[in-house]
Amino acid sequence: MGVFVVFNGDGTDGRAAWDGKDLINRIVDALVPEGPAAAGNATVAEEDSTVPAPESSADPALDSYTGTYRPARVSRAGLMSVEGLVAGVTVEKDGGRGLRTTGLSLDPDRPGQRWLALGNGLFRERGGQRATLAFTEEGVLVSSATPSTAYERLAWRQSPALHLGVLGLGMAALALGALVLPAVALLRRSRGLTPHPPAARAARAAGAAAGLTAVAFTAALAAVVADGNAMMESVPLGSPLLSAVTALGTALICLTLAVVAGAVAAWLRGWWTVTGRLLFAVTATAAVATTSMLLRYHLVWIPFT
Repeated sequence: MGVFVVFNGDGTDGRAAWDGKDLINRIVDALVPEGPAAAGNATVAEEDSTVPAPESSADPALDSYTGTYRPARVSRAGLMSVEGLVAGVTVEKDGGRGLRTTGLSLDPDRPGQRWLALGNGLFRERGGQRATLAFTEEGVLVSSATPSTAYERLAWRQSPALHLGVLGLGMAALALGALVLPAVALLRRSRGLTPHPPAARAARAAGAAAGLTAVAFTAALAAVVADGNAMMESVPLGSPLLSAVTALGTALICLTLAVVAGAVAAWLRGWWTVTGRLLFAVTATAAVATTSMLLRYHLVWIPFT
């Protein structure tokens, strides 16, 4: 007997895969009561004493399994590469003979899972579905809960958490610059101070524009990735919102070039005070860090992609 469930899309709150597996378990439990499926049913509690715990085995390579993993089947040359920012799996040690994973569970109400070592890179889940987890010598993670997906281990510089941090800090610094730079200009004008050269004012305007563009880009990107199903549809079919994301990303790259040029000119020509030049250099650094992430995840128009 076999049960095969097909669904289109992630479902409400991303529950499609979990509901599909629960449906299979319920069908098997109804047809084969008290059979093996009952022990793997999604309703088994974490501390259910009626389910025998697997026998553990020491694994000397336990430390080598920890880290961040990403689905091997992910776009590397298109807009869908942004999926790599949110589809990562984190593996940590859980005591001397176990692991804890985050991001691998299909259950949206139970994102974390605990695993007991069986030896030779093989692990059995504690409670939950009693799934199996395995690591290959090449650094690939596979799970019986999602047999169609393999996960590759990432180097520290490839970590989604690191990239999200760089993107978040860069956007925050640019947004702050969008408030501070115009405020400084208005303060100088209100005090009747001698205006800076036109090139200096243009550089400051570019910094403020970069900040406003970063805010608009963040809002547009958040709206796109909020619905995974809609994003999967809009990439091949196109949408005004997706076009806005790439257009704003491209504009931010152009503004970054202007801000960096202004930061260099500020030091060479002695614009502003030392503090002002340092703050503008921070804005330029934030812009470079932000645009590097946009380029990495192809969130811009051609010819930058």
